[in-house]
Amino acid sequence: MIRATTLALLAALPVAAPAMALDLFMAESSLGALSDSDPSRAYGAALAACLVGQGDAARTAALFTDTGWTLTADTEMGLNQIASTHDALYVLAATDGSFSRK
Repeated sequence: MIRATTLALLAALPVAAPAMALDLFMAESSLGALSDSDPSRAYGAALAACLVGQGDAARTAALFTDTGWTLTADTEMGLNQIASTHDALYVLAATDGSFSRK
């Protein structure tokens, strides 16, 4: 049973890896909406930016700040608050990337 499961997972890997890369590419392509005037589009882009950042706090923060979001680092709490120009649209991210760890 374990051998069959392992073989099935190994067989699925060549298919899953390109699919995951495609998801990341699609997420990256939506980052332009971070500065959108529509808050719901900016929210969707913020979710994508968190995925694209892949747990790297500096990279994730740069994705937001490069499009006009404001970074406020709280080193004592270990959090970055990244605020949009829209009211009540912000992101909290751990400075050590731990929010994305499994």
